[in-house]
Amino acid sequence: MKKIIAFILFAIICVIGASAQDEGLVFKGVPIGGELSSFISKLKSKDFTIIEKDGSTALLTGKFTGQNVKLLVMSTDSDKMVYGLGAVFDEVDTWQTILSQYENYKDLYTEKYGEPEQCIETYGNGVYSANSQINHIGLESGEIVYKSVFMTEKGSIIINIANGQSYSSFNLTIIYRNEDNIKANREAMKDEI
Repeated sequence: MKKIIAFILFAIICVIGASAQDEGLVFKGVPIGGELSSFISKLKSKDFTIIEKDGSTALLTGKFTGQNVKLLVMSTDSDKMVYGLGAVFDEVDTWQTILSQYENYKDLYTEKYGEPEQCIETYGNGVYSANSQINHIGLESGEIVYKSVFMTEKGSIIINIANGQSYSSFNLTIIYRNEDNIKANREAMKDEI
């Protein structure tokens, strides 16, 4: 009897440990996947507001880690299965601010997921410029790249510095990609070719 109880406890501990290690791909506790309307409902319960929903995409606004973000949720055209989410933070107007924001989130994700699978941090000729317009041009031309890619069993998370809407502003973007649903979407697209 003691062996059976010990075995059951061992099995429960293994299951709990396995589920703790593979949290999957989640955003604010919501798994990236499932049907678009259901996914949006879960985000709404996390205080996100829909700005626009158009077929297989939705744009929402809300807070993530205390910061204002806009979320672009992407799903397959055929069955509306969510395969990706992009969080775009509010624009900042100095290079030092965006670089600090990038490094902060890279550190947070490294603490949670381990070292990034890929990390590209290049600054053109290596000579830092405080001029936001020069940095904007560098990002646009590809001379300046700040990007970290974290892998999970369910997909990837990409942290990236991107140009903002004005010629001297920047955004931090964090993209979640459910690789299984991306593959399914590509297969459905290939069926149409």
